[in-house]
Amino acid sequence: MLLQCERESLVEWMLASDEGSKSVERETLGAKIVEILTDRRTRNRQSQGRKYEKLSKNAELCIQNGGPIKKFFQHFFGYYSDKIGEKKPVAAEKKRVAQYTEAAVKEHFFAPGAGLEDTLVRHGIMDPDTKLIKDPRRLLNRDETPQFMDYNSLRGNNIRKRVSAKGKSAIIPKAENRESVTIDVVMDLSGFLYGAHLMLARETLTESVSPDEVSVFDSQIHEHKKFSTYGLMTLNESGCQTGVTLLQRYHMLDAELNARGVPRPVVEMTDNHDSRYDEHVLAFCAAKGILQWSEKANTSGKFQALDQVNRKLHTAIAKGVREFKRERRLQLQLHRGAGEPNIDISDIKVNTTDFIRIFCTVWFSWSTPMDRITAWRRVGICRNLLGPSEIDRSHFLVLDSEVKKSSAPPSVASFRASPQNVRKGSSEYYKRKISAYKNLATSWEDYESNLAERGLLTPEILAPLLAS
Repeated sequence: MLLQCERESLVEWMLASDEGSKSVERETLGAKIVEILTDRRTRNRQSQGRKYEKLSKNAELCIQNGGPIKKFFQHFFGYYSDKIGEKKPVAAEKKRVAQYTEAAVKEHFFAPGAGLEDTLVRHGIMDPDTKLIKDPRRLLNRDETPQFMDYNSLRGNNIRKRVSAKGKSAIIPKAENRESVTIDVVMDLSGFLYGAHLMLARETLTESVSPDEVSVFDSQIHEHKKFSTYGLMTLNESGCQTGVTLLQRYHMLDAELNARGVPRPVVEMTDNHDSRYDEHVLAFCAAKGILQWSEKANTSGKFQALDQVNRKLHTAIAKGVREFKRERRLQLQLHRGAGEPNIDISDIKVNTTDFIRIFCTVWFSWSTPMDRITAWRRVGICRNLLGPSEIDRSHFLVLDSEVKKSSAPPSVASFRASPQNVRKGSSEYYKRKISAYKNLATSWEDYESNLAERGLLTPEILAPLLAS
């Protein structure tokens, strides 16, 4: 149905559209195939026998039906399985994807006066000549991540299968606790993990809610293990960060920096959620030499180190919840009377006390110092220098200016000019004229067969959100 050159052009078009963060679906592909076949039929009529490419019966039916049949797509994707394939799309926030560009990387690191490099040099953290970071302890990253206590825990590969009727899902009624907490994490460029800050949506905290496991947070610095045992638990109505809770966090961080002997000022990379930074927080940080440096809005997924490693924390907590439920089930079964039904793990609920106990168990092991150093490298900061080339660009947006535009058809005027240094009317004169017109005909044929050149296969490109 399609010519070899048309198929190859379609594949290149789909790959270019995917790089532009606008992947092509079957409906769009079918419409583009109809457009290509219709264009070929029009060119056949205009060519008057020259460069004639007959449409097959299937091609005519494709035009009539408004697209190919399902079997065509199966054969097409099977033939080009080494280059393309159909996948379920992964949702990504449009305003974030639109910021993933080379221009955003350059602005993040090297914007005059406001970029990360100039900021580190200005505060004496980076040598202005060698561009090396003098003390990696003076570059921090802080991030907040929400965490359900016990919700949707039936995920992953380590879940026992259940038997159900063919064609039906195995439904498990399960006890869940959708109460959410916020975990405030701070680490530095050397891989050191600072004390835990857990925010709960409660008005009061009684002794019964605070298990014995919290004693592991004894306010010590373990430099050789790269973590601190300082700990903080704050309460408010929402369980989210506020100016009050953030000020408490900075009081604890100041004590930890003093205990480690870290010189001031330090630069703390963070997101730009300025609602937490009230006047009291800013005044305290300014007095203590804790300087906040925020990346551009909607770019933390690529430029914030903790965003590269927070998944490990959620995974560790989910695993801890599953292990807790299995242990609790064994304890309950010991006291089960004769004839009573077995206790299902899905009936066991995790309350606030249980979650705090789990959190205390996993906090010091959810990531290693090397995991945290690797997370820094993934955002372009490698031990003691900046390395923007280390940022993964596989999902970067291809700007419209980087896409090859359709060109104009070959100009006839350039071929009408008389050959130079040849007597008009001579045999050599006519040989060169005939050769020029043959080249013109070939150029037209190449132009007509190149769908991208003629603008039929211009990739779909997501427009970037540019700063004013």
